[in-house]
Amino acid sequence: MKCLKLIFCLLYLCCSLAEAKEVQVDAQKEVDEMTGRLVASYLETKVDEDIIAGYASALRSDGSFPDLDYVTVHEGSFYPAGSHLKRLKSMAIAYRKPGNKYYNSGKLLKQIVAGIDYWYKVRPKSRNWWFGDIGAPQDYMVPLILLKGKISEKKLLHYSSYLQDLTGNKGHKGKNRTWVSAVTIHKGCIEDNIELIRTGIESIASTIKIVPEQGDEGIKVDGSFHQHRPQLYSGGYGLSYVDDIAYYLRLVKGTVFESYFTQEKKEIFINLLMGGHRLLGYRETFDFGAIGRNISRSEGLSNISPVTLEYMEQNDPERVADYSAWKKHLSGAPFPAPGNKYFWKSDIMVQHGAGYYLSAKVISTRTNGTEMLNNENLKGYNLPLGATNILTSGKEYGGIFPIWNWNKIPGTTAIQHPDSARLEGYLFGKNRYGGGVSNGKNGVIAYEHCYKGVKAKKAYFFMNDVLLCLGTDIASNAPEEVVTTVNQCLFKGEMVVGKEEGTTSVYKENASAKNPAWVYHDKVGYLFPSGGDVTVSSPKQTGAWKDINISGSGKKISADIFNLWISHGVKAKEGKYAYMVVPDRSLKEFQTFAATQNYKIIQNSSAVQAVRVNHQYAVVFYHPGIIDLGEGLTLAADKQVIVYLEQKGTDYDIWVADPLYSQKRVCLTLNGREVQIAFPGDELTGSTAFTNIATLQPFDLRCEYLSSPLGIDIQQPRLSWKMGATVPARGRRQTAYQILVASSRELLDADRGDLWDSGRVNSAESVNIVYEGVPLSAGKRCFWKVRFSDEHNHWSAWSTTANWRMGLFAADWSARWIGSAEMESQRVGGKKVNNVMADPWFRKTFELSEISQDAIIYVASIGYHELYVNGRKVGDAVLSPSVTDHKSRARYMTYDIRNYLKKGTNVIALWLGTSWAVFPAYQQKDRPAIPMALAQAEITLSSGKKLRIVSDNTWKTHASPNTLLGYWEAHHFEGECYDAALEKDGWNTPEFDDSGWAMAKAYSTDVTVSSDRTEPNRLLDEIKPLSVQEISPGVYRVDMGINYAGWFEMQLQGQPGDSIVFQFSEREKDACSYGIHSIYKVGPKRKGTFCNRFNYMTGRWIQITGLRYKPQLDQIRGWMIRPDYCRSGEFECDIPLLNDIYRTTLWTFENLSLGNYVVDCPHRERCGYGGDALATTRTALGNYQLGAFYNKWMEDWRDVQDPEGNVPYTAPTRIGGGGPSWSGFCITLPWEFYRQYGDVRILSESFPTIQRWLSFVETKSQNDMLVRWGGKWSFLGDWLWPDAWPERSAMEKQGKALGDTRETLFFNNCHWIYSLETAAQLSLIHI
Repeated sequence: MKCLKLIFCLLYLCCSLAEAKEVQVDAQKEVDEMTGRLVASYLETKVDEDIIAGYASALRSDGSFPDLDYVTVHEGSFYPAGSHLKRLKSMAIAYRKPGNKYYNSGKLLKQIVAGIDYWYKVRPKSRNWWFGDIGAPQDYMVPLILLKGKISEKKLLHYSSYLQDLTGNKGHKGKNRTWVSAVTIHKGCIEDNIELIRTGIESIASTIKIVPEQGDEGIKVDGSFHQHRPQLYSGGYGLSYVDDIAYYLRLVKGTVFESYFTQEKKEIFINLLMGGHRLLGYRETFDFGAIGRNISRSEGLSNISPVTLEYMEQNDPERVADYSAWKKHLSGAPFPAPGNKYFWKSDIMVQHGAGYYLSAKVISTRTNGTEMLNNENLKGYNLPLGATNILTSGKEYGGIFPIWNWNKIPGTTAIQHPDSARLEGYLFGKNRYGGGVSNGKNGVIAYEHCYKGVKAKKAYFFMNDVLLCLGTDIASNAPEEVVTTVNQCLFKGEMVVGKEEGTTSVYKENASAKNPAWVYHDKVGYLFPSGGDVTVSSPKQTGAWKDINISGSGKKISADIFNLWISHGVKAKEGKYAYMVVPDRSLKEFQTFAATQNYKIIQNSSAVQAVRVNHQYAVVFYHPGIIDLGEGLTLAADKQVIVYLEQKGTDYDIWVADPLYSQKRVCLTLNGREVQIAFPGDELTGSTAFTNIATLQPFDLRCEYLSSPLGIDIQQPRLSWKMGATVPARGRRQTAYQILVASSRELLDADRGDLWDSGRVNSAESVNIVYEGVPLSAGKRCFWKVRFSDEHNHWSAWSTTANWRMGLFAADWSARWIGSAEMESQRVGGKKVNNVMADPWFRKTFELSEISQDAIIYVASIGYHELYVNGRKVGDAVLSPSVTDHKSRARYMTYDIRNYLKKGTNVIALWLGTSWAVFPAYQQKDRPAIPMALAQAEITLSSGKKLRIVSDNTWKTHASPNTLLGYWEAHHFEGECYDAALEKDGWNTPEFDDSGWAMAKAYSTDVTVSSDRTEPNRLLDEIKPLSVQEISPGVYRVDMGINYAGWFEMQLQGQPGDSIVFQFSEREKDACSYGIHSIYKVGPKRKGTFCNRFNYMTGRWIQITGLRYKPQLDQIRGWMIRPDYCRSGEFECDIPLLNDIYRTTLWTFENLSLGNYVVDCPHRERCGYGGDALATTRTALGNYQLGAFYNKWMEDWRDVQDPEGNVPYTAPTRIGGGGPSWSGFCITLPWEFYRQYGDVRILSESFPTIQRWLSFVETKSQNDMLVRWGGKWSFLGDWLWPDAWPERSAMEKQGKALGDTRETLFFNNCHWIYSLETAAQLSLIHI
């Protein structure tokens, strides 16, 4: 038996050895195949024997070239020693390529080896890292792989050690990563190391993904490509990148390495090509706004290589026809896919016709405009500032850049100072307003310009094969002339100039003309519908490449240039312009167009720029407002928005985009008909949203007062809508409705309500219709639509689809509350002692075997929280959840995280804010006063498999750099201290090493967990500072121009350890109001940005100490924060004072509503006083849609009622004693809410609270009259009567309180009667 076992073991061992040998043979086969393919690709290069002869004769015996400097270390892009490797590369190709006289030349081989040996020993340096990591290795690897098998293995491996595998350097991204990966692949082939080849191929494949964050380098979801921060680089780096990927897709085809390029990755790459690069080029030219500093290189304007498209014909046979048509276009054929596209990640709009290309490149705070690096692109400052490409032949700008006037780049508005175009480093966008809307055929892009002392508002309307450009509010204090350039391109043949009186003149080179009505040149016509100081000229201009690129040639070149511009004069003020670009027309066609065109400039003002042609309207709203579009059509917008509108009979197609990239939705009003449109979010933020409205159609669909909400924890939600019509008519009314609710969009589109079909319901009701369909489970997604029948019994069109998603009910939670034991050890138990606990981080890593088809996470917290998934913050809500009485309740937020997850390793991370967790009134005996979280993710994979991730003690935790200042009670809300030295980059990413983090601690707490069914807090109004003054040495005073409640943000720099202190004040004379201040400690990076995170400031003035320099205005901004509720009413009259009072009233309310309750003051107490709310509720309900807001606040009032029935003065903050004038709001609120919305449910839910409170108050009466009860702060009445302060002071000296006066006794008895009467009315409806 033992012998038998031994035989089996020997057989197994032999088989294993044979298998291992077979694997080794297969591996070598793959290495040889890859090596052979690489070598073959290099041997496709033509050999010039004369050049090789020159190199061979010049090479010295030590392997160096006498004309090259190997010693001097140069800056920038100048690296003369690099020519050594390029020459060796050419020599090695000649040596290996059959058919030339150097093929297999032993003498040449020795010279190549000598040259490699010399480089290996000397290793010339450069101060530009690129040459060390990429440039030199890229050239060095080619001759080395070509010599494989031609020199000894020992020598080959010796020289190969020069090549380094740098794929582990995460700093190499996008194109830089494909470069370093190529070196690794070659090293693997040279050394017969299949693992290195795998590493390199996998590294290249890893770049084929959508990089979502602005600032991430690589492929963007809109089809653009970024390199060097958020900078459009589809040309230059981007073209080189697609060359690489197409090449490697072909290279690995049929090999073991092909699997790294999954079908998903291939589709991403194909979309980059077809939806990105194809659209940014025209014939042989690439858009000069998309090539970065390559504009200063002689070949920088080149379009994609036909070879790359030939590779793609092999890689992607299904689209051979598309690649073939693209190749033909490169040679002059019509463009194969005309249309319009806005690249919302890159601030550029392009328009293609069959025979023309137009584009406009703008800038914003979200993008780098361009760059000057390595002394390239020295004059490129104006390139992203509204520059336009105007192409018909594709040769208009070929070789023009050395002789360009860089202050007259087409499309730009700039001062004409010789140095104003000079660029240093990166040009970062300063303007927040910048965006575009596109319907695929036409579009509009606009931005607010404030650069080099010039201000303007500029819009570009691409409409029906015409580019109409508008500018307004052009202003400058500079003594130089300000000019808007229409075009500056190579002059071809002649230019024709038309005058207003109808005369026509033809001009050749070296000519000029003033104030033309129109100009025609090189198949492009230009019209000036508003006139202006226009000049057209054709001078000869001279320059050299070295003028814009220090490494370029100094040889002077000249050419005749077509120049067309509009002057706004010196010290421009209130300047305007309007011009039209009409491409791809013959002179006769253009003259006919000019005589018959019907483009109408509706408005070109500081508020609105708008254009109409036929039944198409394009409108840029720089401010909310209303505009008469003519022909009986008016359009209003409640947000800053860009709109494209097309009328089709009595219906309208509407496209909108958010130029601020931060707004949630917009409400348009078209002929009195409201149209609520949600802006795209997440990766699609800034892109175009579309809707279609019919003549008669329901709109503004809501579930529990919210638009398409997540996390509804009501078993039978209520649905509401409004009746919409685009044609005004009297007596219009709803007589019936039908609601369909479906479990999928597809079912609903097929008019199948599998969850509920209400059928025809004869009713005029359209508010709070109770869902009566199939019982809904936790997490259920519901799609719904509605139609109504009008007074003529005609059905309307179905509404657009809305949806809601159910949340978790109490029985559905399996997660546990988690917190930090370290924080618990530092807690002060809700006492009035300054906080020392740092806000904690939490993270949980998990694996997904496949991509998810659905993923939702519910996060409740005691205190504020932020959610991150794989390094990305989820959503745009701030200071979440809504403020809640944590003694009895915690609210959860619901997040859709499907698009944040990926196959493989994922991480969910939470950043908790101490905030309300330490509020003294919220403390429970058995719960430590620390922030806690409860999280539960429900994930469905593409296979249908379900996965649940819950918070528990397997999560990791660590202190963050942020700490609450103060102890979060009246007078001590203070601020935050952020210590940048404690930052841990990537703490919320899967790659982060959390092995040194502590385990989270699980807790039990007796609170009700319910959904936060409100509009969340968001950053809604950007506040720009008016001035910065140095009031004493090193002390700076910032005036933000208005009192607001929200966040303060400032870009900072300093030395490590510097403490920069910000003090906030409501009054100019005070340095600080109520102790509100924050601190930023500079870390080792020496720069950073302070911005509030889990607290907020209030005030107008900020006093800053600790800086080593005077801050600039563009480094500072503020954000007003409030719940994102919508306006529902407007008021305006011809009395400016009343308008100001009205606007100030609304601004005050909005700044008091942060947290979904109304506070008395946002700095001192932050309490939700019922007495104050009595004065604001009707005003608020009449001006805003506050159904969710007040529903939540009423729940807070029910929560704070004590067991005896007493209700404190405030909710959810539990402060104060009690009394009818303040606590009676628990009756007033549901009653006013019912009056506004007809909501019976709030009466039903609140009636027990009302009964108990009235019973409590009854116990404080004698002879049917209330008597004074409670302490000093109980039984309050009027708070601020005339002469209140001196009278209150006198009372306090007598030992009396506010509740002790006869007036207060009378006031409270009156309010008691009012409360009883209101409750009686309420009870009749409730019963």
